[in-house]
Amino acid sequence: MKGERVLWWIFFVVFVAFLIFGTLVFTATIIANPVAATFFLGLTGFWLFANRLIFGFAGITNTANQVAKGEEVDRKKLASYSKEPEERTRELSLVSLLILWRNALEPYRYAYYFAFFIVFIIAMLFQLNIIQSYVGVIAKSIMFGASVPTLIVWVLDIFSRAYLNGAIKASMGA
Repeated sequence: MKGERVLWWIFFVVFVAFLIFGTLVFTATIIANPVAATFFLGLTGFWLFANRLIFGFAGITNTANQVAKGEEVDRKKLASYSKEPEERTRELSLVSLLILWRNALEPYRYAYYFAFFIVFIIAMLFQLNIIQSYVGVIAKSIMFGASVPTLIVWVLDIFSRAYLNGAIKASMGA
């Protein structure tokens, strides 16, 4: 028992040391390199903006897969995601609730893609030397940081649509 405890503390101390070292290296890289800092700024800013879409599309994909396989799905939880009153969702099928959930994400999706489009256009204006400045490097690195969560949103959007179509086919008996 004592050996396990000592080993646990050794691993814990090594883990904390790596965590502190990694944080210091990450922080030093960001401080020393403004392009890395702006990439991280674009990544975290757009990730926060895309968070609802990422988890929403991933949830739709997982739930649609459960529906297609005939697994048990919590109707009340699914109905709460649709942003519709409970009275309107009582008689609806699981696939209809999934469609309502996906439709509830549409305004966020359009706003997100519009924000990324604006950042992309600004970065391209600098890149094509239409506007010349050192700010162009920063705008481009923000755009590259923003492209990471945008790619995740886009892929999850495609997956959720495909799995929802599979759930529709499964519910129709095709």
